[in-house]
Amino acid sequence: MAKFKATPFYSVRYGDKSLTFGLDGIYETEDDGEIRALMELCPRYLTCLEKAEKLKTEEKSEPAEKPKATKPKPKPKASAKK
Repeated sequence: MAKFKATPFYSVRYGDKSLTFGLDGIYETEDDGEIRALMELCPRYLTCLEKAEKLKTEEKSEPAEKPKATKPKPKPKASAKK
């Protein structure tokens, strides 16, 4: 769950819905999509009071380790002919 604070009755368009903050300016949600949309507005327009520990989609799709960059093997030098 995440908790956000803004000015009272502040609203954010999210898809077909309007996320409206209450009289105290607090909005709480457990919806991953809403949390992502609201996190993009922090800290400029909203204040994040409680962040979600981990979003459900992040748990499922953790990024795989990137392979380490390797240097290409040097080409053998041509032998000098006499």
